[in-house]
Amino acid sequence: MADYTAPTFQNGGPPALDAPLLQALANAVQQAHARLTAAEASLIAPPVIQLTDGPTIAIDASASRSFRVTVGGDRTLGNPTGAADGQLLLITVTQDVVGGRAVSLGAKYRFPAGIVDLAWSTAAGAKDRLAIQYDAADDRFDVLAFQAGYGL
Repeated sequence: MADYTAPTFQNGGPPALDAPLLQALANAVQQAHARLTAAEASLIAPPVIQLTDGPTIAIDASASRSFRVTVGGDRTLGNPTGAADGQLLLITVTQDVVGGRAVSLGAKYRFPAGIVDLAWSTAAGAKDRLAIQYDAADDRFDVLAFQAGYGL
């Protein structure tokens, strides 16, 4: 390993930093911190995206990992688009004030062995939560958890 040689400066010390340069450096650090803070916040509490109700409900996984929809008729949760491999998604489905709405899943949702369907709530105002994870190798959304009946 080479020997370390300390730098030498004219006039016996490092050059002085002027006020505009110091202010520019402080501003750059502050801006970088704000960007990092926003990025960290989105990892801790990603924005909850309100999905648009319709016969097939579209889910853009690149927009967030947390979604809500109130269903006003029999609906299918469409296959999410824009998902990254391993991405976890949480979808909350709420029955409207009428209730009795059937919910089904797109063809790319995959259940664990022994499960063939989910028992969605039908009471007016009931909320069900579905957690899925994208498996890019199989191009499937694995159902990890489902809980029915919140808000009753």
